[in-house]
Amino acid sequence: MSDMAKNLILWLVIAVVLMSVFQSFGPSESNSRKVDYSTFLQEVNQDQVREARINGREINVTKKDSNRYTTYIPINDPKLLDNLLTKNVKVVGEPPEEPSLLASIFISWFPMLFADRRLDLLHASDAGRRWQRRHVVR
Repeated sequence: MSDMAKNLILWLVIAVVLMSVFQSFGPSESNSRKVDYSTFLQEVNQDQVREARINGREINVTKKDSNRYTTYIPINDPKLLDNLLTKNVKVVGEPPEEPSLLASIFISWFPMLFADRRLDLLHASDAGRRWQRRHVVR
């Protein structure tokens, strides 16, 4: 096996290991059940909802009987906030989850490092051929 193939396999193994490490430290998928948006609206209108935590299009709902579930806003609903406040539902806005700093750095820099290595190899092989052409003994 050539050195180039060994290097490529090594970098792929490193990438897989690092991505699995970053993924294990990332946010985990919640185990809450999913409920459709229309059921959520019905429960709000029936005064069954105590709290709504809104994160982008995701709403984590806590009912007055302490049951929890997740629903998603299918379209922009301009009346939702007014409806929640009218029914005395505690509304909590949460910032969107962002990838960790290490994951962002790895994702953005790894392709550049790989491309740089490939360009170095290409440049070295091209330069070597040019040197041989100039210094061939005739």
